[in-house]
Amino acid sequence: MLSSYHKKMPFIRLLGTVLLSSSLLSVAAQASAEQPVRTPDKQVQPAIHPERYAIYVSNAEGGTLSVLTLNEKDKTLKPLETIKAGKSMAPQVVSPDGKVLYVVDVDKNAIVSYDIDPQTGALKYRQTTAVPAQYVYLSIDASGRYALGASYFGNKVQVFRVSDLAKSKAVPISTVDHIPHAHSVILSRDGHFAYVASLGSDRLFAFALSDEGKLSPVNSVFIGKNYGPRHQYLSRSGQRLFVVSEFSGRVAELKRDTQTGRISLLRISKRPTVLNHLQDGFADAADSKRGTHGLRWAADLHASPDEQFFYLSERTSSNIITLDHNLEYVGAIGTSKQPRGFNITPDGRFLISSGERSPEIDMYQINKVTGKLTLVAKSNAGGGANWVGIYPLR
Repeated sequence: MLSSYHKKMPFIRLLGTVLLSSSLLSVAAQASAEQPVRTPDKQVQPAIHPERYAIYVSNAEGGTLSVLTLNEKDKTLKPLETIKAGKSMAPQVVSPDGKVLYVVDVDKNAIVSYDIDPQTGALKYRQTTAVPAQYVYLSIDASGRYALGASYFGNKVQVFRVSDLAKSKAVPISTVDHIPHAHSVILSRDGHFAYVASLGSDRLFAFALSDEGKLSPVNSVFIGKNYGPRHQYLSRSGQRLFVVSEFSGRVAELKRDTQTGRISLLRISKRPTVLNHLQDGFADAADSKRGTHGLRWAADLHASPDEQFFYLSERTSSNIITLDHNLEYVGAIGTSKQPRGFNITPDGRFLISSGERSPEIDMYQINKVTGKLTLVAKSNAGGGANWVGIYPLR
């Protein structure tokens, strides 16, 4: 049985309405609904082939981290160790220098940090840091100075000094409130801008991040009524921002000004064909009497390194769905039950998926021409697996 939070966390929905502050409303803007045909960014370069990766899986049940080793040559995924990390582990992020793994314990409002062995991927405990909110998403800027957490229940985003995560308690240096059901926060590659998906207001918010770690509003975009923006992907060029709809499985594409950080809506994809038999979901469906049965319930979003293909997870049908670079439906493959988190190796050869209601982790080989996924290996993880991190080994 999942914890009360993780009954909500992938599907967490806080009942009630939180009003947007006037300062944020004043910068809100809905862009035109053009339907451009997008070509992949030309400056994308293929990643190197380290051949071996450490896979980190956060588990809600039992509060463990599963550490596995992926061998590309042998197409294997083998358990390395299972670590008791806390009470209910969820979002995670690796420091830009690749030396430290940070994982959120959502039931304890804490961030747990580990040193990463660069040869094996094994983890060594460093510190548990108390934080003032429950974060469903955690990001670190490219400089490694600031960590940003999105609080769904707290309807806010907060900024910390990464150096403070080596202490027993961290106090935010910047907080932006009145972001209904903040579900993800990501940063531009230069670290100057942050983007927050607000599932409760159907908006994406753009903020400037100062050298002192302070957030200031740039603008926001209303994507559409009952869109339910959840997880995001920023293109390698930084010129496009994508966000998946939890309620429909569609993907919105936004144009991004790399100088000012402003965003504007370009288009929204069609609903994936594989989800035609389901109805659109809604906020707090998992906690309602109706539940999520028969409802569309998307979660995570990633792209291949060359951005020829996009992949999203849908929990009701237990599918990983493939779209092409024009956000057209390509196909879907069944995966472990209720897939929330997944990830793609930096070289784009393999996709690793976890299921919240399955003890198995699935490893798929990606056809770089067609985007098709082929199951090549399975391994075990803990209960309530919900987040997948990938770290290249030396």
